[in-house]
Amino acid sequence: MNNQYRLPLLSLTFDDPAELRRTRFLLITIFITTLTFIFLLIESMISIDARQYIPVILLALIVNALALLLLRLGFVKVVSSLFAWGIFSIVTYNTLLIDQGLRSIAIVGYFALVPLSSLLFDSHKINWLIVASGAVFVVTYIGESQEWLQPVYGLRTDGGDLIILLAVLSVTAVLQRVYKSIISQAANDLVKANHELKVSQEHLQSVYNELESRVGQRTAELSAANESLRYEIMLRVQADKRLRDREANLRKHNRALTSLTQSVALAQGDLKQVLQQVTETAAKTLDIQRVSIWFHNNNMTKIQCWDLFDVNEQRHSEGGELRLEDYPVYFNSLTTARAIAAVDAVKDYRTYELAQSYLQQLDIKSMLEAPIRRGTQVIGVLCNETTGQTRNWTVEEENFVGSLADFITLATQLHEQRQIKEALRVSEERYRLVAETAEDGIITIDQDSTISFVNPALEKLFGHTAVELIGMPLANLMPPYIRKQHQDGFRRYISTNQKQMNWQEVQVPGLRKDGQQINIEISFGEYHS
Repeated sequence: MNNQYRLPLLSLTFDDPAELRRTRFLLITIFITTLTFIFLLIESMISIDARQYIPVILLALIVNALALLLLRLGFVKVVSSLFAWGIFSIVTYNTLLIDQGLRSIAIVGYFALVPLSSLLFDSHKINWLIVASGAVFVVTYIGESQEWLQPVYGLRTDGGDLIILLAVLSVTAVLQRVYKSIISQAANDLVKANHELKVSQEHLQSVYNELESRVGQRTAELSAANESLRYEIMLRVQADKRLRDREANLRKHNRALTSLTQSVALAQGDLKQVLQQVTETAAKTLDIQRVSIWFHNNNMTKIQCWDLFDVNEQRHSEGGELRLEDYPVYFNSLTTARAIAAVDAVKDYRTYELAQSYLQQLDIKSMLEAPIRRGTQVIGVLCNETTGQTRNWTVEEENFVGSLADFITLATQLHEQRQIKEALRVSEERYRLVAETAEDGIITIDQDSTISFVNPALEKLFGHTAVELIGMPLANLMPPYIRKQHQDGFRRYISTNQKQMNWQEVQVPGLRKDGQQINIEISFGEYHS
């Protein structure tokens, strides 16, 4: 906190002690000049010759009063400039008055000191010079009428050169101080300007550094955001690629399965041909080297290879077997999984049992096994194997080989059904051959009691042709009074599978085409197609 300096006479407070000293000197000067002008005013009023100076003296007193008022209001600089100009000009003019030729010098000093006087208030020495000049002024004007000051006044009349010299020295000292003050003030202004410039530069540098830091931070954040965005884009691109690959694989798998279901060999029940098509399709679709199909034997003690397709050799083979007791973990895994996807088959806990006897001998690295099921029972296995290098199996590929295994199950069922139908066809052919050559009439009905077959002997017996009989209800070959009894008994037999009597060589009435009732002996039997 700054110290406060007070001047009780004017009730002023100053922060700078130099300002306080300057104001005191100005008060002294105003006091001296005011006393001088009052003394001159009294003298002028007494002396008739000096009355012409009364207005000037009154004006000077008014100027002093104005200076005191300005000083009271705090305009120290204005008062300093006023007195520096006024007193020096008056002193110079009066001291040089003895030489009219030097009056021009006084005028030059007058105008030179006016603009420079405002620079003098920063030095207390000039205040002493103002006081001294005021003293000279007093001596000059008072000495003319006061005897006790005549020796001093004589300096003005008799010692003019000394007065001139003092005036010149005074003016020189003042000008020297003025120019020194100007230079000092200019230097101070320059130092201040340099300081302000340095402060501004430091502030600008600070702002620049802060801005550069923020720009760097923003750049780093933007770089991190861009890196994160690039990473997200990369992940999205990879995800899109995986999705497209999955879709492409699914379409390829569906085309492969569709092609197999439309196979002529499947429709014909040619199981061997179907198995070869399955192994070739799996090898091509999965892009692997070996595909094989194995089935259990009848007593479920081992599996046997029904077809093996080797891509490198481009040939099919069969044979080879694996006993269940030698590979219990492997076969147990087949019963509990939809598929076994072993990337490293030698180390995988489900397939490691096959390492020495099978995998290492054939350089098999990865296996994708799908059990072939019929209901809940495993009847075989579809083996997909890579050689030379491992393979990471996808979920889509696991589902695909599972579908192939289901297709193989379907193919085996169709094959068995075709075999049954073929056996039935052969059996029916044999039956037909026997029936057509038999002397007894033979008739076949279905579960609705509709005639489906008759032999020539039956045609002759009832007088109907085979075309007329096939599709006719059996009851039409009976008299009307027993038809209902026959129909009720037949329906009961179909629903309960129990006969009320032994239908062997039973005598029943029959009805020919011409309406003639005949007695016939029948024997009843059944077979299932």
